[in-house]
Amino acid sequence: MVERLTDGTMSPVVMDFGLAREAGDNRGLTESGAVMGTPAYMAPEQARGDVRTLDRRADVYSLGATLYDLIAGVPPFDAQSVVDVLLQVMNEDAVPLRTRLPSVPADLETIVMKCLRKEPGARYDSAKALADDLQRYIDGEPIQGRRESVIGRVRRRAKKNLALVFVSAVSLVLVAGFAVQWVRVQLSAKRERERAAELVKLERQLGQDIKEMEWFLRSAYQLPLHDITPQLAIVRARMAAMDSQRAALRGDDGGRIDYAIGRGHLALHEPTEALRHLRQAKARGLDIPELHYALGRALGERFQQALEEARRQGDKSWVEKRRKELEAEYLQPAVQELEKSRGGTLDSPEYLEGLIAFYRKQYDIALEKAKTAFTKYPWLYEAKALEGKVHFSNGAQFCDAGKYDDGMPVLNVAISAYEEVLTIGRSDVSVYEEMSDVIKLKSTSKFDQGRNFEEETKEILRITDKSITIHPNRSKGRIQQANAYFWLGFMKGASAQDPRAEFLKAIASAEKAVSNEPGNASAYDMIGNGNYWYGAYEKDNDRDPLLYWNHADSAFRAAIRAETRFPWAHNDYGLLLQGRGNYLARQGADWRPELVESVKNFQRSIEADPSYIAPYINAIESYYFIVDLLTASHENAESAVKDAMAMYRSARNVNKNVVLIHYNMANMLMRYMEYLIAVGLNVDFYFGEIQHLIDELQGIDNDGLFATIVRMKFGVVKMSLPDQSLISLGNIIRELQLIAEDCRKNDGNAGRCDSILASAHALIADRIGYDNPAAARHIENALLLAGRAISVNPGEPEAIQVQVRASWAKFQSRTKRPTLAEVDSVIKWAKKALDLRPYEGHNHGNLARLLRLRAELSPQSRVTDAQQAKAHFQQAIQRSPRLEGTYRKPLQEVEALLVQQGGGK
Repeated sequence: MVERLTDGTMSPVVMDFGLAREAGDNRGLTESGAVMGTPAYMAPEQARGDVRTLDRRADVYSLGATLYDLIAGVPPFDAQSVVDVLLQVMNEDAVPLRTRLPSVPADLETIVMKCLRKEPGARYDSAKALADDLQRYIDGEPIQGRRESVIGRVRRRAKKNLALVFVSAVSLVLVAGFAVQWVRVQLSAKRERERAAELVKLERQLGQDIKEMEWFLRSAYQLPLHDITPQLAIVRARMAAMDSQRAALRGDDGGRIDYAIGRGHLALHEPTEALRHLRQAKARGLDIPELHYALGRALGERFQQALEEARRQGDKSWVEKRRKELEAEYLQPAVQELEKSRGGTLDSPEYLEGLIAFYRKQYDIALEKAKTAFTKYPWLYEAKALEGKVHFSNGAQFCDAGKYDDGMPVLNVAISAYEEVLTIGRSDVSVYEEMSDVIKLKSTSKFDQGRNFEEETKEILRITDKSITIHPNRSKGRIQQANAYFWLGFMKGASAQDPRAEFLKAIASAEKAVSNEPGNASAYDMIGNGNYWYGAYEKDNDRDPLLYWNHADSAFRAAIRAETRFPWAHNDYGLLLQGRGNYLARQGADWRPELVESVKNFQRSIEADPSYIAPYINAIESYYFIVDLLTASHENAESAVKDAMAMYRSARNVNKNVVLIHYNMANMLMRYMEYLIAVGLNVDFYFGEIQHLIDELQGIDNDGLFATIVRMKFGVVKMSLPDQSLISLGNIIRELQLIAEDCRKNDGNAGRCDSILASAHALIADRIGYDNPAAARHIENALLLAGRAISVNPGEPEAIQVQVRASWAKFQSRTKRPTLAEVDSVIKWAKKALDLRPYEGHNHGNLARLLRLRAELSPQSRVTDAQQAKAHFQQAIQRSPRLEGTYRKPLQEVEALLVQQGGGK
């Protein structure tokens, strides 16, 4: 029952739990028997009759059952019979209060259901604890009771029925498996939804980034000429931020970030990097028209870039070979990608069609589309630049085919198109670079025609100054500038001016290009050429060139490492080795490694481009030097001659109309013939070969200059044959004089022809004897002609040798002895000849004879002169053993003089 307290609150009072009811009443009270209590309200342990475990917690259960009944209107368990009620009390859980009555507060349900726990330890410890928690509920304070956990219920039921638990566990595992799979599917779907949302957001953001980058750079390019490095840095920072987003994304971005970065590189005019990122985007599954358009542009721009690199690496045959390779690698895929981009969101569909036509070499269509695009979209100056590209490519085809009269006007139209572009894109470095390429092709075409190209070279410098102002750290402009400075220096050197300042500027520009792009083979090649020709100028002016040539050596090696297939680099390196070998020979050092390696580099150049004629020419010249040096030392040169003849046959198969292959071969064979004649060997075979070479030269040498020189030199060789009569010698020299008259009509070759004719006169004087009155005329002619040759070319070795020989002959032909001053004058020439060709025994012998003569004339320096004469006679015989018969007697006379003077044995 319930009573109201003095403060007005209600308090329950327990009267008697055991009041009797009628036996038929299912909710009846106490009955006699083992089980004591009202069944619907008794604790499970009481229902089992386990009286030993009964304590105050059984009363708590009964209180909870009563509360349950009061709230729900029914007891926790209800059945048709007492037995069924007891079974429910022992084995089943009461239906939760809120299941029967949802409006019951959760805390009240928790209190009641805690009282009805099957395990006594899970209930309130006492009625007082129950009352305290009920009071907390009534007062609105947090209760201490907690709902029974799922694990607790499972553990309790498991103890009750192990078999049922096992079956249930298996079922639970199966159900759990399906549940886990279902959860996974749901989570995966959720993640996909989230990823799709992220990608949509990313795509929207990247699309905005692309537009902002491109329009930001377009605005920078259209500003007046200025350094755009700060603007480039901003764009690169934006690209780096894009790249950093990868880590934050959950899963693959589908190539969108690479696509955006690739578009950035395109806007920066960096097709190689653009291509790398755009290909990655495609490989990651991105397939949109805009990607195909960007890929097509990148491939096309990389083709143009690589083609211009080829023009800096080899001649026309190499460029044509590389063009075919590059078209397969870049151009054909570019067209395919551009065709896939049709229908996409593009700035100008007409510009797209123009690009496709351009790469297909449909130049008329390309020009029409480019003009339409520029008319409709005047801000799109790339369309006007496309006009320039079309005219450049069209003009290049003419010039590469040797049709310069057709090609040069087209190149001028291309330049005009680029000039118009520069009225808009005033700070777009790519426009200046492309314009420089066009002007470079003009200068190369003029060079091929033998015309002056200084104006074009200076124009390239003017343009590259601007491109470097815009983008100081871009390598292409630096290489273009270096190339222009080099050719200005080369032209200065050819006109007997000092070229060193230009060569140093070329080297500095190329070195800057290397610092910006360490793997640029063309830049290294230019560093090598600048140093090589600087060293050549030093050598020609009697200064040591090796410091510069060693720098050139390192640069050429770097160029070849960077690009193993580089015809010009191999050829240029061969020329360096050739020059260094000859210089070392002059110094008395070992020349063989350099000259042999020079031939190997020329052969490598030929392997890279079999149609490139320059290395054939240069290889034959190296063989000439090898034969010259070997025969001067009385060594066998037959193997080198055979190799040279094989190289000549290969060169002739490439292009038999090149004068220098026949000229160099003739010079080499004549040098070898002189040796064979000197040692008394048969030369009939080589006579026929040289005559054939003369015939070849006369058929292709328009001016006849090279053929003239070979004919004159061949006449001197024939004069050296031992069986020639004086009449034959006279006929030959008269023929040579007539040839020399024609030769003098060209000032550039007069010195060479005079030198050869001087040698012929000196040879006749030798043959007829210095005491013969007729010899005096030939001696004077030799001295006159040698002097003329030296005035044209002060470093001409043959002319200086003739000067010495003829002067010695003049001393011998006179009845009175020469003065000391006259002898000293000739000794200076003899030392010069020896300096130019120290490996040649005759030069040592000529100086030795003059020193011996001065020893006789000057008592003050007699011992010193005699000692030096002895040393040079010995050198003459050591270097050319065949000269022993000529110089053995004067050597003995000098030795006797030294014994007489007490200066030697």
